[in-house]
Amino acid sequence: MRYEDLTYLLSGNEVQQAAYRALQKHHVMEILSPYTPILTGTIPIDIDIEGSDLDIICEVHDFSAFERLLRSEFRDFQDFILTDKIVNDIRRMKANFRLEQFEVEIFGQPIPVTKQNAYRHMVIEDRILRLYNEEFRQHVRSLKREGYKTEPAFAKLMDLEGDPYESLLEVESWADEKIEAMGYPSFIDSVTRVYQFSEKEKYYFPLNTKNIEYTEGEEGSELFAERYHKDHSIHVSPGKNRNEAHLFFRGAHDFTCRCTILDLSQEQSPILKEMEASIIEDTNDYNYVYSDVFDSFGVIEVKKYEWNTYITSDVEKWGTEFFGFIESFLLRYFSQLVFPAKDIKAIEIYMKQTLPFAKAFYYEEELYYRFKDFW
Repeated sequence: MRYEDLTYLLSGNEVQQAAYRALQKHHVMEILSPYTPILTGTIPIDIDIEGSDLDIICEVHDFSAFERLLRSEFRDFQDFILTDKIVNDIRRMKANFRLEQFEVEIFGQPIPVTKQNAYRHMVIEDRILRLYNEEFRQHVRSLKREGYKTEPAFAKLMDLEGDPYESLLEVESWADEKIEAMGYPSFIDSVTRVYQFSEKEKYYFPLNTKNIEYTEGEEGSELFAERYHKDHSIHVSPGKNRNEAHLFFRGAHDFTCRCTILDLSQEQSPILKEMEASIIEDTNDYNYVYSDVFDSFGVIEVKKYEWNTYITSDVEKWGTEFFGFIESFLLRYFSQLVFPAKDIKAIEIYMKQTLPFAKAFYYEEELYYRFKDFW
């Protein structure tokens, strides 16, 4: 891809097209043309997340002239700030400002742009993305939303050792076959699949503050669903194929629950497309939620509930706790849960901790809820 010509953005996604329009409207690349500017970062290669900025690198030798240009052309933009420093004996000047919906960073140093690490990293990452599948791209985005920088996210997924910025540059000289044989396939194997999950017949989910959340009770903080972490049993049996399993939960002699889980990722279910389409990425939309993300891996549908109660008092309270225990257990192994609305009507009363955070979507005119652990 010729990154020097921004028109490639016009055939990209909405963010890429918006980036092209903003840069063209304000003549940014034209203004910087004496310094051979190139747009780098995550937006050109479609791994950006909410808040990703436009990174423009330049080759600069006359820093006085470069500074005069930056101040004269961009100082009136919102949040403009200019910094000038020397790192590893190399002078670097940077201007940051807001351009319409984007944060912009213009970076200059006395190195040809195609030799700068930002450009080299982007080209390597684009090559990796083309060699791997869409699932890898979603993994990168998920790690970035968890706080990873781009290069460390790639290094983690590919099991690269050492400094992630340096180790990624080493990949530059690798043959495609070596890249394809790297750690990512083993990382995918670490994502729980239903057929792997159903290899065990019994599970135990012990009390662990990493597994369950705190809630404020009348006597201060208490562990949510502690009652069922202390006394429970979980049994798993195979379903009609390797991507389906049946679960049986018994909790503290109060409740039992049977349900079926289906691996939507492995089934390549069309439900996944409807889930992805329901994500709101427009920050100006009232319904936009930063933590609302879609993972194309580790998604299970939880359905066919059979719920029995053996107590007569505080049923709603303890049922809510029991469902919280079940949900915590499932999220220990899978990244996202999907509930058909028609299947949960009988137990909606126990899902008070979940439904306020669940996102609704429709598939074949049926209402579904999707939920993942955001915390």
